[in-house]
Amino acid sequence: MTSRPGCCAVASRGARSWSGVARGRANQIHAIAIRNLKGRALASDTFGKNGRAWLATLELPVDEREMLDSCPREADFLTAELALVDRQIARYALSCAQIRRLMTIPASASRPPRR
Repeated sequence: MTSRPGCCAVASRGARSWSGVARGRANQIHAIAIRNLKGRALASDTFGKNGRAWLATLELPVDEREMLDSCPREADFLTAELALVDRQIARYALSCAQIRRLMTIPASASRPPRR
């Protein structure tokens, strides 16, 4: 495998952008609910099991329902894409002797990168 300097930084930016998208979609869902006088979700995770169950019970106009239904689909797609990137990074990390050596240092594998 060829050396790709900075691949972890790119993945880190991707993870940050995904969290921003998820936050934006959750805000969009809450705005739809509030606009239609449905209140706030009882679940803390809008894209979790209970949050999705709550979303399914909302009676909304067709355009709002389509928008609301698209948000969890986008979250699922981006989660799958992020898992793919994580697998690629793991494969790269395991093929790199320097990274494997770093992973032997206690707690270094679980420590978040410094910004």
